[in-house]
Amino acid sequence: GTSTSVSGLDYGTTYYWRALATNAVGDSNWSAVRSFITMSEPTLASVPQLSTPANAATGISVTPNLSWNASSGADSYRVQVSTTSNFSSTLANQSNITGTSTSVSGLDYGTTYYWRALATNAVGDSNWSAVRSFTTISAPSNGALVAHWKMDESSGTTLLD
Repeated sequence: GTSTSVSGLDYGTTYYWRALATNAVGDSNWSAVRSFITMSEPTLASVPQLSTPANAATGISVTPNLSWNASSGADSYRVQVSTTSNFSSTLANQSNITGTSTSVSGLDYGTTYYWRALATNAVGDSNWSAVRSFTTISAPSNGALVAHWKMDESSGTTLLD
């Protein structure tokens, strides 16, 4: 054949090579020397920096959009949401997120949640980001009547209490 594979090379290293042909009569002269540099060693992606919602934010939707800054070297992200700051249980554990935001659903009204993210690439997972918290909006009213006005339909402009 006219090619071969070489293994066991170091990252970020210059290697030199040459070739010769062999047949029943003998060997050819060596080719000119060629060189190549192996790729740099792959590294973990950097830790994501959470963006929104702001830490300890209140009045957040029960279907919030969580966002973070892009991490150098990241192929995808993983996000966890929990009601405990140590994430002993999670309400959301989304992985393979290719953008820098995700929406979460199924959260309760008036509840404090904690969230974090990590970046993933072929080497593995980064460390988790710093943990942030947010509190969802209070539950909407139960639909009870708050006020009642009667319209005087003859004038079209007067409300009676």
